[in-house]
Amino acid sequence: MGPLRPAIYGPVARQNPFTRGGAVAIALLAVAAAVAMLVFGWPRSWRAAGARAEEAMQALLLDDDKSLEQAAALFGEAARLAPAYEGDRALALLLRGSAQQDLAERLEPLSRGNPAVGAERETLLREGARLVQEGTAAAQASVARGPDEVSALRAMGLAAALTSGNPARWLERAERQAPGDPLVAVARAAAELGGGRSGEAQDRALAALSAARAAQPGLLRAQVDAAAIALDRADLASARQGLQGVVGANPMHERAKRLLSLTQP
Repeated sequence: MGPLRPAIYGPVARQNPFTRGGAVAIALLAVAAAVAMLVFGWPRSWRAAGARAEEAMQALLLDDDKSLEQAAALFGEAARLAPAYEGDRALALLLRGSAQQDLAERLEPLSRGNPAVGAERETLLREGARLVQEGTAAAQASVARGPDEVSALRAMGLAAALTSGNPARWLERAERQAPGDPLVAVARAAAELGGGRSGEAQDRALAALSAARAAQPGLLRAQVDAAAIALDRADLASARQGLQGVVGANPMHERAKRLLSLTQP
């Protein structure tokens, strides 16, 4: 019958695994297997990350507190699969925190002599500060990992606007890389108001918010922020009209409903 042949042919099979050549052959097989796993695994990971990010963005557009919380969680899941989404997670945290801080500021006059409103305001202040701090840390980590990514730059721009930083250095780079991006425009509006709420600053913020709404009509944050500026200007009719549109689009939007109550004569 002749000598038995090995079941596997080729140079790898002919190498004794206990020799140096056999060890090299096994190592080559291991590397090839690892490469195959990466090649076939990456597309699935990116698709899964993209699906979560898309769901997160739809939640972010709704802009109410629970939707923003959901958006941050979904972007977090996406970032574990594809780290580039960490900047989007940071932005969702910052948008949620800034909404709570804005409400707390507007409740200050009502909290005087009203313990219930005072307790609500303290909760908003505490939670808003925590979210802004967490969002700022996530934005810093994102820009350290990808200094030229638009999601990281716009998150850093908003973080700087909310923490007395220098948002211009981040937003100018984001605007060059993604002209017309609606979320960059929302961050720009916050930056314009961060230096003071003068008439000119409000005009620039309104222009940015108008551009954001034109680029993404479903982005309710732009509409709420524009109505808040109208409220600051005592233009109650415009504020009421804008806020009613937001509540009509998302009846769960607590900030819009609370601001709407402040427009009553």
